[in-house]
Amino acid sequence: MINSIFFLTADDVEPITEAFQNIKNLIPQLKSLNNTTFYPTIRDAISPAVTFVLRRLFQTLDERWNFYAADRQKVLAKKNVLVSGGGPCGLRSAVELAMLGFNVTLVEKRTFFSRHNILKTWTPTVEDLISLGFKTYFPNFQIHGLHAIGTRELQICLLRTALLLGVNFIYGESTAGIIEPGFTVPGDSDPMQWRVLTNTLGLVVKPVNTNPGEVTSANENQEATETTEVNSSPRKSGVPTELAFTVGEQNADRLEKHSKVDFFEKATTKDGAILRNHSELPEEIKHVIPFDSLVVAEGESSKLIRNLGFDRYVTRFAPAIGIIVNVDFNRNNSEEKKLKEFVVYRSQADWKQTCLGKLSESGVDVENMEYMKFSTHFIVVTAKKR
Repeated sequence: MINSIFFLTADDVEPITEAFQNIKNLIPQLKSLNNTTFYPTIRDAISPAVTFVLRRLFQTLDERWNFYAADRQKVLAKKNVLVSGGGPCGLRSAVELAMLGFNVTLVEKRTFFSRHNILKTWTPTVEDLISLGFKTYFPNFQIHGLHAIGTRELQICLLRTALLLGVNFIYGESTAGIIEPGFTVPGDSDPMQWRVLTNTLGLVVKPVNTNPGEVTSANENQEATETTEVNSSPRKSGVPTELAFTVGEQNADRLEKHSKVDFFEKATTKDGAILRNHSELPEEIKHVIPFDSLVVAEGESSKLIRNLGFDRYVTRFAPAIGIIVNVDFNRNNSEEKKLKEFVVYRSQADWKQTCLGKLSESGVDVENMEYMKFSTHFIVVTAKKR
């Protein structure tokens, strides 16, 4: 029997991808397949030799796979898609594109799932995730209720399913630039295509080109300083780098105010992320990947988007102090399992009878509190500034 248990129980990037690679190694024919044949081949090859749980997963995925059958016939000859960013949006995009028959590669700078937030989501979103295997991967998930889903678990689900659909993953690297057709660099497989260059350092920001028609920003010099500070700023001792704030993150100085809550952020350049000569190449080159379409899912602080000429609208509300607490959830503890999720506000008439009242009596004033649970007990409060 093929050992699929570890693939279904591993809970982070490295063990999941390693377990899947071990399964792939038993099926040599997968190496030469594209996304239109990868999933049916791996399903048919391992279904007779895996656990009932994985066979049930294939039955679930078959419904989605068959739904896209007609669409896969329409995929253009040029169908290599690169997704930059492995958060929930990037992973969900990769799954959808693979279902449609595109050859997908996803690049993500993190090497593990660092988000422990729990999200309250909508019924259609939950139904979508279940159709992609979520209930199989997390059998304790209750379909009915408040629909609280851990961000980390959401990513685990989408990563596993994307692997089964043939998506290629590169973790621990960032999109460092886009290479123009005709410009050859080390590691090229097709210099006449658009390509993405990856490294572990991040985007290569070129000197500002002030030619007519070029989009420029009044804050470019400031941003260059910010970039230097981000790369060289000392970390607080004992603070994990993925959790530490750095100088320049979410900097509001470059935003133009349009109204009380609406702001506008101009693009840094129109083509500052496009590499055209060897003087622009970074010292480190990890991968050079050809693509026909590029999906950028790097979040609102993406330097790649701003250096490709995209402006951004931003809504900023009044400053607040948000506190998030994650506490281990022991599912073997009956008292913990009985805890009910809730949301309480200071505006409620009976707020003094809730946990907010008890906190207030001890000298801690908070405006609201929300409690949800999934893999952790997840508590969010908004504290008053004083």
